[in-house]
Amino acid sequence: FNARGLRPVGGATVYIEDSGGTPNEDSASTGSGGSVVFNDSLLPGARAGAQTVTIVHPSYHTVTVAGIDSSVLSVPLRERVPPARTVAPAVGGVAGGTGRFVSPLLTLDSATLDPDSMRDIALPLGFSSVGVLPDRPGWFAAFHDVEAYGGDPVTGRYFDLFAIDPRVLVDATDGSGGPTVAPLLQMVPSSFAGVSSSDWIFPLTLTTGANFNTPTVEKSVSNLSVIPGMTGVAVTGTGAISFTNAATELEQALHTLAVGEGADLATTRVQIWAQDSDGDEALRRVEVLAVAAPGLTPVVLPDISLPLGPTGAQTWPNVALSFSHSLAGNGDWYRPILVDNDLVENERGVWLPAASTAGSFHPPSLQPNPSTPSAHPPPPPDPGNMWTLQVETFELPPAFTPSGIFFRQLRRDNLGWTLSVPGTAFSVLLP
Repeated sequence: FNARGLRPVGGATVYIEDSGGTPNEDSASTGSGGSVVFNDSLLPGARAGAQTVTIVHPSYHTVTVAGIDSSVLSVPLRERVPPARTVAPAVGGVAGGTGRFVSPLLTLDSATLDPDSMRDIALPLGFSSVGVLPDRPGWFAAFHDVEAYGGDPVTGRYFDLFAIDPRVLVDATDGSGGPTVAPLLQMVPSSFAGVSSSDWIFPLTLTTGANFNTPTVEKSVSNLSVIPGMTGVAVTGTGAISFTNAATELEQALHTLAVGEGADLATTRVQIWAQDSDGDEALRRVEVLAVAAPGLTPVVLPDISLPLGPTGAQTWPNVALSFSHSLAGNGDWYRPILVDNDLVENERGVWLPAASTAGSFHPPSLQPNPSTPSAHPPPPPDPGNMWTLQVETFELPPAFTPSGIFFRQLRRDNLGWTLSVPGTAFSVLLP
């Protein structure tokens, strides 16, 4: 299905093979409903255990789900050329300063969600606009003039004004919707504006994980809630970081609104996101009690999984992706990402359960059947085509299992996330 609009994708070629032993390859095409059924009883050999499934479509990036033992699989596909959409928030109640805009729909470009769901923008906005993910329910909020670590010199608070417009903000770009609805953000006093108190301010300590190279280039801290059915998280508070110390202030009104939409009343999640000097990114979320006088919470960023190979010229099929093994949870996921150097990039992403790998993956053959060579060998061999590998990881709560997740909601449900910078370029040639 289309990862943006959640619509079925017809005309995709689906390849399936056993993850271990004899590949037992098969393939079929999706119909208008975006689905395909493989009848195990018709295969020349019995299909059992973990499978590797790859979906190829000319308008979408190729996706592989590896080592998954499930009878039903639903996979989001990212468009190669996604539509871009921007909104121009209307901010009232202030004449200047800086607004910290927060939304799970914020994008860095038309295809990449903002990892911490926050953006600082000087006010007034004028004709400025921010990129957003179209077709999804949104939560837009803002905080005014967020203080540096330590808070306001007099009160210790981190902000005195905030705004919220929790509406469905962005219409479908490929549907019959009208013009984009602009977020209306009227700044009002925060729950503890002008009060000298540390109530609802969460003190944190920050420790970086393995392969995170200091100094930290970018960083942020926030409170957040998980709202069922919403893409990403709802940011309900923010603060500041100074070296290994941090603090974030939970806005009571935002927490109450999130609870009204289905979030947990008793807890809040504190989040720290950081980018290191090489460009690697790491994010950690810790669930804590939502109490007025919170204790100190240690936050340890997850280890970065670095791409290790391949490098240089490779000959198909002797191509193996390798990366540092950083995940331990049964429900955790790696996502090795291959990107080429075309003007319109081709991306081949692999969803790989942590329990199924020790840090390596051999791409599937993509043969339509055991006796027919592949028409789409991965990565496509081309003397002028160079590929790079980067690695994304998702750490999930202990209750999650590889077959009990929604790929589209991993960004919302994870407790730890990392994204490495691309490794050394390599090429693939036919023998």
